[in-house]
Amino acid sequence: MVSVTTDRRMFIESEELTDEKFEQRMREKLAPAPGRKILLKGDTALQFEDIRKVMALARNAGAKGIALGVEEVKK
Repeated sequence: MVSVTTDRRMFIESEELTDEKFEQRMREKLAPAPGRKILLKGDTALQFEDIRKVMALARNAGAKGIALGVEEVKK
């Protein structure tokens, strides 16, 4: 699972990564199962451009599909 926090920090599972390290680490994670989809979760305060950037990094690393994780907002 990939997550992006309100302050735009990126994580693969619980490991925080810079832009430069993200693609490398994603390639390593995808190597055993090429074509695997990834789950991307982002904070609702993020702009779509922030999510699009992470999606592009993941695709560049070889992700074939990206599922967006959502949570129901409780009122």
